[in-house]
Amino acid sequence: MLSGYQDKIRFSGTVWVDETYLQEPPRATVMKEGKRMAGLSRNQICVVTMAQEGHAILIPCGHGKPSKKRIRDVLLPYMKDVGKVVDDGEKSHAAITSDLGIGREVHTSSETKGMEDSLNPMDMVNTVHRFFRMFMHSHGGYARKDIRDWCNPFAFIFNHHGNLTKMIHDFFDTALKVRKIIRYRDKN
Repeated sequence: MLSGYQDKIRFSGTVWVDETYLQEPPRATVMKEGKRMAGLSRNQICVVTMAQEGHAILIPCGHGKPSKKRIRDVLLPYMKDVGKVVDDGEKSHAAITSDLGIGREVHTSSETKGMEDSLNPMDMVNTVHRFFRMFMHSHGGYARKDIRDWCNPFAFIFNHHGNLTKMIHDFFDTALKVRKIIRYRDKN
């Protein structure tokens, strides 16, 4: 029912961009010389996050570190009149700022490491990641191929945080508009 929820979201003004990573399950882990690959390898599923005050989108972006092309393909459709991107200095983020000719504010992880959340300029997107990891951890048996389907309900819940009445209204409004045929076959 929420499969297209994030497709309608557009951001303007200042946005925060960062990535978080989900681990592939042990049975799908790629080994190199009998050991797990270290760092941001093919064993890590990249989920790109764009956040703004009270709203966020999370879009899967392949495995390992994202390329400029992947970042461009994932984020540009959601950017409408964005004036500035705040990020951690990831090289691939330069693709969207240069394509759109917009400003970029960089706060490297070495600069923000150990910084109190209230002072951290990346706290907005870090908060989204913290809640997303808790959400995914509580649903540990998910199929990794369905991550986008898990990002949609998370974004729906996160974007309605603190406004339960509106969330219920939007949920039922969406539910009443979705038309899907479910086939049932009797197994006699």
